[in-house]
Amino acid sequence: MNTWNNKVKYFIVAIGIILLSFGSYYAYKHLSTSTVNKVSKENDTEVENIFPDLDEKYYNELLSTKNSEKVITENLVYELLSDLSKRVNLPNGDIYFNWKLISDYELNVYIKIVYQNKEYKKAYKFKLDYSN
Repeated sequence: MNTWNNKVKYFIVAIGIILLSFGSYYAYKHLSTSTVNKVSKENDTEVENIFPDLDEKYYNELLSTKNSEKVITENLVYELLSDLSKRVNLPNGDIYFNWKLISDYELNVYIKIVYQNKEYKKAYKFKLDYSN
């Protein structure tokens, strides 16, 4: 009777180990598959361009004149931001900007728009070339 109880105990332990192995394997497979799917779905999102195209002729009219030459001033930044706020392809959002007036002939403008926990960034460079 004692050997019969030992055989039953060993059989139950063996079945438990086999079930635990299969359960661990399927749990590992399920968790690793769902992680891969989540990562690939995030990377599949398309980067959309929410910023409109700029018309050079329009901004050329906004340049100031200094010593009979066209020059870039801060007014161009204000006009650009006003124009972008009207034409950007989002219903609402927060607009952050920074600019650096390098000279009378060169200006860099950096725009960041935050909308529904997404950030959209764009840099614009305005440069007048009088080498012609």
